[in-house]
Amino acid sequence: MIKKIVNIGLLLSLFFSSPVLANVWCDIEKEYAQFEYTPSSPYIKVNPFGNAPLTAIVKFSLPQKASVSLQLKGKDGAPDLTRTFSSMKTEWEIPVYGLYPNTENQIILTINYPDTSETYPIKIKTGKIDMNNIWSIPIKNQKGKGFLYFASGGKNGGNAFVFDEYGHIRYVFKNKQDAMYKQTQLLHNYLVTDDKSGKVIVHSLLGEKITEFKIPDNFISYQHGIYEGPQKTILLIGTFPETYALIENQKVITGYDQIIAIDLETGKISKRWNLATILNPDRALYFRLSPKTQPVDWAHANSIQYIPEENALLISAKHIGFFKIDYDSGKLKWIATPHILLHKSGADGKGPSLNHLALTAVNENNTLYPDDVQKGKKIMDSFHWPMMNHDVKQISPGVISIFSNNGPLYRPDLASLSTSDVLLFSVDEKQKTISLKKKIPLNEYTDIASGVTYLPKDNNLMIFSSNLPDKNTKYVYNKIYRYDLNQDAFSFESIILFKNYFYKIEPIFFKKLEEPHPSKRQPCLVTQQ
Repeated sequence: MIKKIVNIGLLLSLFFSSPVLANVWCDIEKEYAQFEYTPSSPYIKVNPFGNAPLTAIVKFSLPQKASVSLQLKGKDGAPDLTRTFSSMKTEWEIPVYGLYPNTENQIILTINYPDTSETYPIKIKTGKIDMNNIWSIPIKNQKGKGFLYFASGGKNGGNAFVFDEYGHIRYVFKNKQDAMYKQTQLLHNYLVTDDKSGKVIVHSLLGEKITEFKIPDNFISYQHGIYEGPQKTILLIGTFPETYALIENQKVITGYDQIIAIDLETGKISKRWNLATILNPDRALYFRLSPKTQPVDWAHANSIQYIPEENALLISAKHIGFFKIDYDSGKLKWIATPHILLHKSGADGKGPSLNHLALTAVNENNTLYPDDVQKGKKIMDSFHWPMMNHDVKQISPGVISIFSNNGPLYRPDLASLSTSDVLLFSVDEKQKTISLKKKIPLNEYTDIASGVTYLPKDNNLMIFSSNLPDKNTKYVYNKIYRYDLNQDAFSFESIILFKNYFYKIEPIFFKKLEEPHPSKRQPCLVTQQ
């Protein structure tokens, strides 16, 4: 049925000369205004902003208020994706994520009225994905549970992708100004791109540009460091100009040792932490990977987790280990690292000793390991410190996961391994002890990036290995595993091929996204006929 209502904004525009805003939302509203759209025949707009081809908007009206559920049917045995929108209203605009490319996607809409429910099948047609050097995902051990994985960063730049455990791409975000080492992450329900030059760009998952801002005070961000902070803030690792530390009796400019919190709405820095004032930069070259490592990179901070229950930051630093600081004061709570050169702290080396805050390694019987283990000079089957580590996370109070890239280290008296592994530690913060709960050896050594994420519902670990060399070509590849802690065994494994390595791959859950979806729409003057 053709609509007969005239938008009041059009009448007002006859008296006031404000221009009609030309944007995507206005175009959508103009199209939607032409007909009466219902759940059985809704308005559908695929890839509304031109950079997220596997998304869509579905709009329709209802005769009375109701909540809505959307079920996207899976292919090749994959489970369906379901999202429930609990609001009660008559006008609905639903964002759809997780569509298959080049497919007539099957959707079930369920309308939940107060006294009854109605279901409507609809179809959403998508096109081919136009990407250079298209990736493939050969599945080596197909025991898929329907998990989705969000991949971005590294030499692939600021594009972002989601793929499932059945070898299908389920989301693509094309960064129109992409460049190597940009990184896009899903933070606070926004796609946040850190372009490394000191600029942050924010999009919705539909691809709508929400805002962008230059980071204040000439802060230069780093491709490792973009994480979720409290209250719509993001946490960035990087460098401020003219920050110094005393290393080997020389005053040197340092980098990758500054952390800032930025408000996503205002672009202002709300907090700043200088790791050189907290730790001991003069330890810099003890744990270096090669003689090429420079004092400027004494810490190489590469992951942050904000822990709201403690108002604390858990930080991984590749050349140190991992540690926890208080969010407000920045004071060090404890540090997990070999017991070497902890007798001082501070950028000038005049700060207090860190020995009393260094965790002591103990076994399952709470017995101390010998001194050479504490100092990282010996590796035992039951314990080793993380080496060249990435992606530390507290998965429950006192339990911490980390990806240990391991050796080889340049320093000959430090023990190292030839393969990487995932470590689960128990930390007693009161007693300042650390023990190894579980070690999961991998079959490969990866020298950069990589990570591990705990999936509590299934008691699984999702493990990501980056930058693995292909023996038959000049390219590298990425690998993901799922490790079942109940069965104490790997339950899934796949290879991810693209142009190069990713910096980060983590699980994503579309059904947990908040409603309404982020948007920067403005009032439109729409004629309804």
